[in-house]
Amino acid sequence: MHNQKLLRKLLGLLLAVGTLAGSALPVSASQVTFTTLIEAQYEDAGQFNEGLAAVKKDGKWGYIDETGEMVIPFQYDKAYLFREGLALVGKREQRDVWHPTGELDQGGNRVYEDGPTDVYVWYIIDAEGNETPLMAPAYVYDEKTQESGYEEQPAFGLCSSVDQQPFEAGYYNGYLNLEGYVHLEEPENLVYDRQGNRLDFGWNMASLAYNEGVFAGYTEGAAGFCVLDATGKVVLSSQDNYQVATLRPFNQGMAPALCYPEALNFAGAWGFMDRSGKMVIPAQYKDFYVSGPLTEYKVFNDGIAVVQSMDGKWGGINKNGATVIPFAYDSLRVFHEGLAAAEQGGKWGVIDTANRVVVPFQYDTLSGYNEGLCVAVQNGRAFCIDRYGNEVPGSDSVDTSIYFPEGTDSLAVFTPERIVVVEQDGKYGFMTMDYTADLPQPSEMDSWAYAEVIQAIEAGLIPLDLQNQYQANITRADFAALAVELITTETGKTVEELVMEATGKTMTELVTAYPFADANSGDVLVANALGIINGKGNGMFDPYGQLTRQDAAAILMRTGQYLGKTETGGTTVTFTDRDAIAGYAQEAVDYVSALGVMNGTSADTFSPLGSYTRQQAYLTVCRLYEALQS
Repeated sequence: MHNQKLLRKLLGLLLAVGTLAGSALPVSASQVTFTTLIEAQYEDAGQFNEGLAAVKKDGKWGYIDETGEMVIPFQYDKAYLFREGLALVGKREQRDVWHPTGELDQGGNRVYEDGPTDVYVWYIIDAEGNETPLMAPAYVYDEKTQESGYEEQPAFGLCSSVDQQPFEAGYYNGYLNLEGYVHLEEPENLVYDRQGNRLDFGWNMASLAYNEGVFAGYTEGAAGFCVLDATGKVVLSSQDNYQVATLRPFNQGMAPALCYPEALNFAGAWGFMDRSGKMVIPAQYKDFYVSGPLTEYKVFNDGIAVVQSMDGKWGGINKNGATVIPFAYDSLRVFHEGLAAAEQGGKWGVIDTANRVVVPFQYDTLSGYNEGLCVAVQNGRAFCIDRYGNEVPGSDSVDTSIYFPEGTDSLAVFTPERIVVVEQDGKYGFMTMDYTADLPQPSEMDSWAYAEVIQAIEAGLIPLDLQNQYQANITRADFAALAVELITTETGKTVEELVMEATGKTMTELVTAYPFADANSGDVLVANALGIINGKGNGMFDPYGQLTRQDAAAILMRTGQYLGKTETGGTTVTFTDRDAIAGYAQEAVDYVSALGVMNGTSADTFSPLGSYTRQQAYLTVCRLYEALQS
């Protein structure tokens, strides 16, 4: 299993700006502007998250805020990013433990010895710097009594091992999994709650992140898999499907499952299993890519899972297992914003979800897209390209080694963020990156939608990461993001201010209430807290579920009423299929039709259960925005 990208995203800048003479690449009207936020002064730096970044000074790590003020003192030897209000930190010590020497024997096996070695002792800290030590089981032997056993002692990991971990451990959905970060003589579960308590799963082990209310894992000393809830109860195991040897976390109701089918001469192959234990996509793939390996663990991105055939070629399948991207690529990154970088014949290009080539195969390597930007490398030079393959002016001062660092998997690439880490003369600081994208082309959407969609984009109502796939059906999570964008634009308030006014909670407090097992997106949680959108029941939100027309009407009405538009002043349309409209949505359909925000599918038909495309969503949000101005 390959990992699409590291959780720590960096952008390196060479502050001496230059261009490549004679470049034949088209130039975009888009523009990237970098502004110094914090001068380069640190020995190393991590990514900003939740308003804090880990930085290294005089050999120790601490945390600063976006003004450059020190918030947590420089006292740690290892420091990871804040997630859900907490961060993992380590202090270097020496311990007498069984550890690898770094040498190999004649058979090529690692040589181990018992003796002193450097370790990181682990703590979690909150945003005020309050420490909680983490504990793990340790084998102890009393020479006097000759008695032995296990007791809880401070958790630690070998520096030599931890420093090679490619991903930053952190909290997700309320839990921290330190598998691979703690040195143990016997396998033990290493999942901690927000108070730093280690969960007792008995002989069961949890792997990776807590997703959709469960951990995927295994039972020590037993073949097969198990699925655990947060109490350690086994809710699914190999007894429910003996063919599955290994299971990865669930996402969108399915989990990658490793089997050894007889039809493939018992070669290991991946398929997908649902929550009942049924294989819904047969095990027939050699490998797959995943985004967010220690968080969401998302395999189906834009509805497509990037998988490798048993003969080594990469392609894509949908949730029904149908091939939607042919197995014709030497490599294929996960889809994001409707696009994926692909490799053919040693060169990289970009394809869309319909397998159309949108950027020619001419680059040495490409990252994935993030908010309309992709990092390209050509002839040793790194720069950003937009969705159409045009070079973005102002982006050609990037350091290739920061985007594609040496010593990491070639698939672990970095993409730009709003606040980026920069290096100057061996010191690290931060810049803000402002990107103004080109407007979409008319061919990207239906002609009847184009003018109003452009109007919505120019009004700042459509987030950059949603300015694509206009004819695709919009998901519940994406419509929640639209509603939040409209509210922040209209009120001029931040989401933090809105949440505090509505609930009396900070964003961290809102996130850590964990109202939904399958969604912890900030936009979803904010929209829910403001009373704009509800879950599906049983603690689930269904973020990737397609929005129906009646649900779109309900969200538009709640958004309008939240913003003070309680009276419509228009004429309500009487639809002939009104009886098919759910009771909770009938007032909303009257509201949006009277305002002229949302029309029927015909003059007298609303089609409440019909799908709703992005372009329809964008123009109705724009119409609601205009109605608010009047």
